[in-house]
Amino acid sequence: MNFNQWLAAEFSVSQTWEVTNLEGWIDPSATGNVRFALYTDGGGIPGTLLFSQTRNILSTGATGWYGPTGLSWLMLPETYWAAFEVPTLGFNGPMRQSSKLIL
Repeated sequence: MNFNQWLAAEFSVSQTWEVTNLEGWIDPSATGNVRFALYTDGGGIPGTLLFSQTRNILSTGATGWYGPTGLSWLMLPETYWAAFEVPTLGFNGPMRQSSKLIL
C-alpha cells in the first residue's frame, strides 16, 4: 500500500499478551480513515501485517485518544511494530504526544 501519512514504533514483549486497545493522541484537522495495525519485525522496519482495524476520524472531533478498542490481538514473545497509517488522501491529524498500546 502507498500510505500518505504514517507513524510506526518498534517494541518487544517477553511474554504472551493480548492487545485490547491501540490508540494514539490525535488532533484531527481533516476527516478520513486511519488504519491501526500490528506488524512482525522486518529487521528494523515493519514486516508482515498481523492485525489491523480501520477507523474513520472526524475533523470535528476534539484532540484526544483515537483508535480501536475491544480488540483480541494475541502477541507471543518477540518484536513487533505498532503503526498508524492513512491509506487514502484526506485525513490529517498530528500526534503531539505518545500513543498507547493496552495489553
